[in-house]
Parts: sequence; C-alpha cells; structure tokens
Amino acid sequence: MTKYYLLIFYSFLLVSCVSSGNFTKSELNYNAKIKIFDETNIIKSNISVFQNRIIIQFYEYIVGNLAKIELNDDGNILIDGIDIKNIDFEVNNFSNKKYFQVLNSCLRKNIEEYSDEKLSINCNENGDINFDINDLGQIKIKLVISKKLERKDKTPSAAK
Repeated sequence: MTKYYLLIFYSFLLVSCVSSGNFTKSELNYNAKIKIFDETNIIKSNISVFQNRIIIQFYEYIVGNLAKIELNDDGNILIDGIDIKNIDFEVNNFSNKKYFQVLNSCLRKNIEEYSDEKLSINCNENGDINFDINDLGQIKIKLVISKKLERKDKTPSAAK
C-alpha cells in the first residue's frame, strides 16, 4: 500500500517539476492607484510587467480580486481571460502593438509622449501615467513600489 502512495507522490513531484518551467517571473511589480475618468474613487491594482505582457489585477482589500486585464505584445487584450476580439465593445479599438510598447516603456519609468486619433499617453520617470482617451476622458495611474515588493528580491539577513 505504501508503494502506491510513494508512486503517487513521485508522480506529483515529477509533474510539478516539469510544469514549473512554464512560469516566468515578472521583471517589475507595482502597486498602483488608478483614477478612471471623473470618478472620485481610486482603484487599487497590482501591475506585473513582463517582456511580452503586462498584467493588471484590480482589487479591494475586503472583497479581494475584482478583475484582471492582460495586455500582450501582439496587441491582444484579455479581460478576465476573455479575448476582447470576441466582444463587440469599444475596448476592442485599443488593441494595438504600439500602445503596448508605449505602456511597457512607461511602466519601466521612461519618459514617453504618444498621441494618435484615439488617445494620447504621457508618462514620466516618477511613475505618473496619463491616458487621455478622445471622447471618453482621462485615466491616471500612479505607480508605487510597495515595501513588500521591494523586500522580495533582497536576500534576508542571517538571524543569530
């Protein structure tokens, strides 16, 4: 009987080791405060920046995760895992490789200014990102590196 348990244990161990190669560590992580249009409420989010994608997870402290937006370098946008190309919605007009490139640069705290007929994007080295969407209004993002995220990459000191 214990042979079966050991076999199952080793099978799970082998599968978990093989599948862990699919996970990649984000290059940058931020807590962000987002103000959408003229709303008085500020939305809290976690932003993870990878080389070829950006994940924005919106949350509330008591409620938990509210929604997730994933932006890919090919211009695709997924909202909670649903490709917006399958949705007849205004956001579909914002699937664009150039928008991804500019936002990715902004999240690396580079100074950017971009404008076209749909929107303008401005950001600075302090993590202030402003989207001015024609006919809709402004979206403002303020990047904040949390103490928890700062500590995660530091080596803990040896306690004696």
